[in-house]
Amino acid sequence: MESIRTKQIDDYIKAGKEAKIQPIGISSIIIEDERRDEPVYEIPIDLLRFNVDNGRFFAEKINKNKELGFELDSDNKDHELYFLELLLPEKDPESRRFVNDIRNGGQLMPGVITYDGYVIDGNRRMAALIKLYLETKNAKFEKLRVHRLPPTINPKNIYIIEIEHQLKKVGPQPYGPINEMLKIKEGMEKSLRIEDIAIRIDWSENKVKESMSRLRMMDYFLTKIGSPGDYSILTNYNEHFVELMKGKNKLEKEGSSAIEIDDYMEIFFKAMGANIDKSFDKVLGHRGPLRNLPEAFLDKTVNPELKELINPENNPTSEEIFKTIKNASDAIEFIRTNKKPIELLKQARILIEKIDINSEAIFETQFIDLLNAVESTLQRFKEKINNS
Repeated sequence: MESIRTKQIDDYIKAGKEAKIQPIGISSIIIEDERRDEPVYEIPIDLLRFNVDNGRFFAEKINKNKELGFELDSDNKDHELYFLELLLPEKDPESRRFVNDIRNGGQLMPGVITYDGYVIDGNRRMAALIKLYLETKNAKFEKLRVHRLPPTINPKNIYIIEIEHQLKKVGPQPYGPINEMLKIKEGMEKSLRIEDIAIRIDWSENKVKESMSRLRMMDYFLTKIGSPGDYSILTNYNEHFVELMKGKNKLEKEGSSAIEIDDYMEIFFKAMGANIDKSFDKVLGHRGPLRNLPEAFLDKTVNPELKELINPENNPTSEEIFKTIKNASDAIEFIRTNKKPIELLKQARILIEKIDINSEAIFETQFIDLLNAVESTLQRFKEKINNS
């Protein structure tokens, strides 16, 4: 059944042609793997709708829906301002530059809409035009230049058009990394092969596979903390999961068992739990502590302390998790740069002498156990020296 909006767009284009003002030009577009020269129309924005499933803001939309307590609906005019904020955040300098570019130079590249008026490519351009019209009431910001897809095109081909226009290296403002992965996952759910997706977005097949492995780790973590599908939690932590996958690969190359790799990953997830703890104000960065975590896990002197974090009898706080992983990272950094025995022993002495002998902590079981372990290590060195 033809929708009211479809008929309105049909009527508008027909009236424009009769008045010899539509289309405004011809431009090339690939439709169903065929490059075609298709007309470009200037369509009133009132007849168009944002693509609510736009990959550009998928993760952010989940968070906004949760914040608002209802699902955003592009057919609801009252929701328009929410879409503007998702597409062009007020505090984002790039978004402000983009709006000013449209203000000064107009819309340069045509977008793409479905036959019934949903914007497949050009959502940010339409958002900028709406912002500018609300600000200036200038009629030149009331229309979006678009290709209109034929009514027979299927969802799979609509998806292909979106990723070819949006995910390639050269093009508009790139998707965030999580939204990229979610868009690729959508293609695989539409039965596209990895190699087909890779070719269309100028990625290697390995890069596509790696991104899907990383997304699975994110899904596992989100399910583990009771927030399945809430990718907004991880918006700023993509690089942390990049380090997780690098660490996993490193352990596999070192011949670690499946159980050891699982332990490493559980320690990583403890670190991420501390990072997203809103009551805790410190973060374990991906460039330092988490990058060093695989090496720390493989070090037999550091490993036991890390494994205490996942001991079922323990329930470490975010502060304890942070300190344990940070100390492990610091130990690896020092070992890496000071491998001479005398330098290591000097550092150990300095650290031990920093302990306050009047502290109540020295009477705790954990302190006494560690002190005994240090004594045992020293005894082995003495025996080795005495027997040489």
